[in-house]
Amino acid sequence: MNIINSTSINAYRFLRATVSQSGTTVPVLLVFENNLLFTLTFTRLGVGSYKITFSSLLFINKLLINFGSGLITLSNFDGNSIQFNTYTIADGVPPTLADDLLTNTAFELIYYA
Repeated sequence: MNIINSTSINAYRFLRATVSQSGTTVPVLLVFENNLLFTLTFTRLGVGSYKITFSSLLFINKLLINFGSGLITLSNFDGNSIQFNTYTIADGVPPTLADDLLTNTAFELIYYA
């Protein structure tokens, strides 16, 4: 008989929140659930460009981020941080970096142990 150790199934940590940003302020999390063993710090790098810094080193193959709707891109993961950009979208115009687009935007970070 095979016995599965239940602690090895779904062995992950997560944060579920919304993100809001007004004008050129730093994005702010409203946290609903959090059992992460590290903290997140948001900074604004420039128009429509932000960084999330982790208090612990993370591995990309163990990280899943679900982030909102609209045009949000994630890039430049280096283990300690990840960059994201927000864009306005208009017919016939290429997406343009912009602030003030995050209003109660869904954010979920899952980290597999």
